[in-house]
Amino acid sequence: MGSYNIRIFVYGTLMGCADASWQQFVKNATFVGRAYIIGTLYDFGVYPGVKLKGEGQVQGELWEVPKYALNIFDRYEGYPELYDREQVDVTARKGKTKAWVYTCNINTERAGIIKSGDWTKRNN
Repeated sequence: MGSYNIRIFVYGTLMGCADASWQQFVKNATFVGRAYIIGTLYDFGVYPGVKLKGEGQVQGELWEVPKYALNIFDRYEGYPELYDREQVDVTARKGKTKAWVYTCNINTERAGIIKSGDWTKRNN
């Protein structure tokens, strides 16, 4: 990882298999691989949210992006109104690493829990 890059863990609409419109604004983004974090994944209908509580595995993708990309992700994720940004341990194929993740800071009472921990399989 270059000194100007950071890692980010994405688990919902930011994943490459989803809309991922951020990729048109972030140059030199590198897909590191599938990964997971420990937490609980919530379903808010059109988007998910994660809380770093519980013992479930939240499935997602690990990306390496330039540092400036955090500003883009902050706007896209509604930080700090809807989401907080935290550094967490991420488990990927090559072991553990640290990465930024957006965690929801809104009430989850009315949101369903995605038991699989995988946003792409939420309707299965």
